[in-house]
Amino acid sequence: MTHVAGINVSVFQNTKHKDAALAFVKFLTSPAEQVALNQQFNSLPVVKAAQSDPAFSSPNLKTYNSILADHAAPMPEIAQEGQMEQFIGAAVKSLVATAASKGSVSEAQVKSALSDANQKMAAAG
Repeated sequence: MTHVAGINVSVFQNTKHKDAALAFVKFLTSPAEQVALNQQFNSLPVVKAAQSDPAFSSPNLKTYNSILADHAAPMPEIAQEGQMEQFIGAAVKSLVATAASKGSVSEAQVKSALSDANQKMAAAG
């Protein structure tokens, strides 16, 4: 499946070979390359020009394309996303460790761990 968020390929402003990097991104996102790449993975191309290729006309891919075209939305930009991932990641890590050592975790433990992460986010601003 294609990752809808589009965060997999980027070029940093201060990259040493910016023109070459931009050319590579242009190549990767060209309709011809999207067809070649996505045929191998049975996924949808990220550019509309490639989506009309017969390689993507299977009923499953047509349905998936329709869902993306009609219902997908970009992920919201959250300035504190790094902090959020850190707090939630720590909570999940702790829950997994508890489950591994004790055999399970309760719904109350999950709610408590996520509540703690939420409080840390609120305190961090």
